[in-house]
Amino acid sequence: MSHRRVNKRTLAISGAAVAALGAAAILLPNANANPDKTSGAKTFSSPVAVKLARSLAADLGDNGAGWYYDNANRQLVMNVVDEDSAEGVRAKGAVAKVVTNSMEELKAATRTLSSDASVPGTAWSIDPVTNKVQVTADRTVTGAKWATLTKATDQMEGTVSVKRSQGEFKKFDGEEAARPGDNGGAGAGDAAGAAGAGDAGDAA
Repeated sequence: MSHRRVNKRTLAISGAAVAALGAAAILLPNANANPDKTSGAKTFSSPVAVKLARSLAADLGDNGAGWYYDNANRQLVMNVVDEDSAEGVRAKGAVAKVVTNSMEELKAATRTLSSDASVPGTAWSIDPVTNKVQVTADRTVTGAKWATLTKATDQMEGTVSVKRSQGEFKKFDGEEAARPGDNGGAGAGDAAGAAGAGDAGDAA
């Protein structure tokens, strides 16, 4: 009698364990799944992507933070500052990238550079791929000029990125060194080049 009770209990525990394992086999793949938010994105030719980007940028207003065309995947990537805006972008077939810096914050950074770090041998532009203002300093930016530049950019960490160039900025006629803004600046326009990503919008 006692032996039978033990067997029934053992069988009940074993059955519960099997059921639990079966449930885990169903639930774990879903728990580990990471939904691909680019899977529903459409492919576009570059001219069509530019047209759509301009339309979406107008609709997004302050919630947009630039865009670029991903040549490798033939997809339009729109930078947005919130998930609600991202859903609207995805509905149009573009890839939505939720970013930290708004376009106004990026433009404000370029204005700060113009006022506080306008030294010869520097250039800057808004890079939608990194969602930062990319500052480049040529080999002539040393000493006091470098100190002026870094003092300004250190205060904008997370918004501005600085890199050095071994060359020297020259005007196209080769006679005069470039001034700040000649190779970058605060303007925002369509279809400026974005290295490694194709065409970029809302970047100087």
